[in-house]
Amino acid sequence: MQHPAAEQTIAWPPYEPGVERVVATFDIRHRDWLFSTSCKEVKDINYELKVANVEGAGTYDKVWFTLGDKDDKEPKQTVVGYGLTAGDIKKGSVGSNEEIVPLSHLKQVAISEEHRWFRPFANTWTFESIIFTATCASSGQKLLMDKYDWIHANLYRVDDTPVWTGDFSAWDWLEVHGK
Repeated sequence: MQHPAAEQTIAWPPYEPGVERVVATFDIRHRDWLFSTSCKEVKDINYELKVANVEGAGTYDKVWFTLGDKDDKEPKQTVVGYGLTAGDIKKGSVGSNEEIVPLSHLKQVAISEEHRWFRPFANTWTFESIIFTATCASSGQKLLMDKYDWIHANLYRVDDTPVWTGDFSAWDWLEVHGK
């Protein structure tokens, strides 16, 4: 027995032989596909952190992040800068460019800030994104981790804990071809 709807043809707009029509569009990003790099260790880790380009998005404070395993006892800090302004794009390297790090060790980025002087109110700033690039230690293949390329979060320091954290895995690193 066949379902009754199987015999019906629904066409909107009306079907015209030989005329192609777009019936749907979808935004497909790399994270919609299941694949990862075969790279096990990386070096030359670089970052690009963006402050949103909106009024009041900057901060007077020192901003830094740690990158690694959230259970690290003494994580290495990478200072992004002091007194970030709206629209700032800060780029730099993480650690020594020759330091080799297992990709499986890179599990979390944690952004922190430190007040530069006492203020009776929290200094809110708008974090837009952070992306990382690296080089595979064995092959020289370039890798990209852009899972957090659009966050747009208002952040402020409440205590000594990070103001924002993002977890990721080796599956989030992509091989970059071209360029």
